[in-house]
Amino acid sequence: MNEFYCLRLKCGYQCPKKTAAFLGVTVRTVKNWERSGPPVAVIKLFRLMTQDLSSIGRDWDGFRILEDRIIGPGRAFITPGMIRAYPYLESELNRRRAADLERRKHRQRWRNWIKEGRELAATAVQHFTRSLARARIPQTKESGQI
Repeated sequence: MNEFYCLRLKCGYQCPKKTAAFLGVTVRTVKNWERSGPPVAVIKLFRLMTQDLSSIGRDWDGFRILEDRIIGPGRAFITPGMIRAYPYLESELNRRRAADLERRKHRQRWRNWIKEGRELAATAVQHFTRSLARARIPQTKESGQI
């Protein structure tokens, strides 16, 4: 028994006549395929019909179709509704990322403003202290504070 024979049975085609009618070939062709193997496309078709997605490509190894969902190797799944919701979820995620970036920029501007205010205040205190030092009246012996 080759893979083609097993797959056609798994797909519900017990007799070569029904298989030939489904694939649009002769019964003789189906019997030849059972001996020597069918074209790769026929194997891929039957694998898909048995809910095995590995025939699509290596990235799909371990994925299966079960009722209304695709189940991955780790038992994670995705449904048609989840696929339809993806564009909305992606746009919402992008919107939130943009809002978060804007909040960070606003916080940074606020921090810079506070830092500039502190620096300005420190400079003002230094200038005030220097001006007070210059404005002091020199002490004399008569005032008794030397």
